[in-house]
Amino acid sequence: MEGSAYDSWAVANVIIYRNGTFIPVGGWNRCKLHNGPGGITDMDVVSVVARETLTPGTYTYELRGSRQDGNFAIFIGGNCTTDVNCGELKIAVRYRPQ
Repeated sequence: MEGSAYDSWAVANVIIYRNGTFIPVGGWNRCKLHNGPGGITDMDVVSVVARETLTPGTYTYELRGSRQDGNFAIFIGGNCTTDVNCGELKIAVRYRPQ
């Protein structure tokens, strides 16, 4: 969250997309960030768990973020080579032969 004013806040949505389409079941989460006394900014780890059954093929997944509400901007993600708390998307794939 960007903003150093006391009592600034933002509500953030973190959403998973597959092939450019929002995953409708379990593909998003919402969190609230708040600046406390002295401009100390909250940082939140947002966990999103979505389960899908896919057919064979190639899939592209994206993690997107947006501010839903609040009085300051949010920053989701970052440069993982320079930022300690950058955005990450970890995917576990289980293969079950038919």
